[in-house]
Amino acid sequence: VIDLVVQDGRALGAVALHLETGQAVTIAAGATVIATGGLTGLYHRNSASANMGGDGFAMALRAGAELIDMEFVQFFPIGHLAPRLIGMDPIMWDPFRYKLGGRLLNGEMQEFTQNYGAAEDGKYLVTRDTATYAIFKEVEAGRGSPHGGAWLSFEHIPETDLRAAFGPVIDRLTNNGIDLTRMPIEVSPIAHYHMGGLRVNDALETSIKNLFAAGEAVGGANGANRLSGNAITEAFVFGELAGRLAAATSEEVKDVSDAATPFLAVLEETACRPEGGANPAEAIAELQAIMQRDVGPFRTNEGLRRALAAIDQMAADLPSMATGGS
Repeated sequence: VIDLVVQDGRALGAVALHLETGQAVTIAAGATVIATGGLTGLYHRNSASANMGGDGFAMALRAGAELIDMEFVQFFPIGHLAPRLIGMDPIMWDPFRYKLGGRLLNGEMQEFTQNYGAAEDGKYLVTRDTATYAIFKEVEAGRGSPHGGAWLSFEHIPETDLRAAFGPVIDRLTNNGIDLTRMPIEVSPIAHYHMGGLRVNDALETSIKNLFAAGEAVGGANGANRLSGNAITEAFVFGELAGRLAAATSEEVKDVSDAATPFLAVLEETACRPEGGANPAEAIAELQAIMQRDVGPFRTNEGLRRALAAIDQMAADLPSMATGGS
């Protein structure tokens, strides 16, 4: 789905690209639900699925919907950093640290969260924001791990306890060259969840009639930070409500071809761009680097201005971006 079709303040459906043929298609819909997740995929280090790049927010904003709390991004403090981990969740360490009391160490192999007002004493007590701050400050002070994070060690835990907690995950880690009984692993903050999103009413409807939102796409439910465990609750509760209420208020829409004409014209022009312009994959990687550097958990006026200038330049380059057309 590329864009939402809205006419007279009412959502009528969408314009999309058929993945197999590359042809533009229109979709008529009596009600539409945005359930595209958040935008953490815009960061170089993220725990998001490949589709979570904020596309739903962009479509809704272009259509005239309101956004809220877009500045609030939650960073998971102990996302996997090194050694390389293949086929496993980069945020897998949290429950095991909670159960077993994994030790968070700086580059000098010393515990450090107590220096930031959060002594743990062998227990997992430090909050995510404090742990993120502590790791960044240790790296900033030159006490980071080799790849720019912190060490997470389970070496003090008996192997029997490790296997009881990790189960078959221990064997998968071994296949990745990680032996938790003999070595720590490197972790660092990773973009994990977005508290902002679409502004909705109690019926999960946006400011556009018949356009709803659900899950992480809904903004304003968590304030500046989300409590662990609330995401799946949001998905179930908001999903059920949005689906039920969208079905109840759906209005018949037979065809959106005329209303979609401007969008179809843009797609047709875009599809005809030959090779030779800016590379889309490189542009996405550049955007992720900008976000990681300047729009991370700790931001400055200078960094945000630098990010805005860089993104403005990227936007100016969009009309010449190659699509492989002819």
